[in-house]
Amino acid sequence: MSGPSRPVDAGRVRDGSINTRGYRRLKTRVNQTRGRPAFFASFTPSDEEDIATLLETFDEVRDEYMRMCRDGDLDAELPVGPMPWVGMNEARPATLRYLYVHHVEEFARHAGHADIIREEIDGAQAAELLAAVEGRPANDFVTPWQA
Repeated sequence: MSGPSRPVDAGRVRDGSINTRGYRRLKTRVNQTRGRPAFFASFTPSDEEDIATLLETFDEVRDEYMRMCRDGDLDAELPVGPMPWVGMNEARPATLRYLYVHHVEEFARHAGHADIIREEIDGAQAAELLAAVEGRPANDFVTPWQA
């Protein structure tokens, strides 16, 4: 990988895979044992990780996650935390339903961040991209994106 998108795009894919697997506790232990720099470094791909490998891992994790969504009991309680960055210093129970809503929020936030960064790089706005993907003709408001 090269260029300025490497830490941003690959880091978001890596973070999404890790969080989807529920490894926040692992990252929290890193934070507690080696400090904040190590915790934040866990969002950055290593030199051995490339975008293809990270996307492959993400696809595998997504399949596991979707199986869990289909088969899970929404009222089941699971331990979450600790998450000292939000003031939760001990694990506490949360329902699977709560965790799904939280994941939707996290994915939406990360997708928004990526969209803002992409727009800064190529200048395309969401409406232009959507019109191009859907094959809609230009109108008074939107012209489909052309690279």
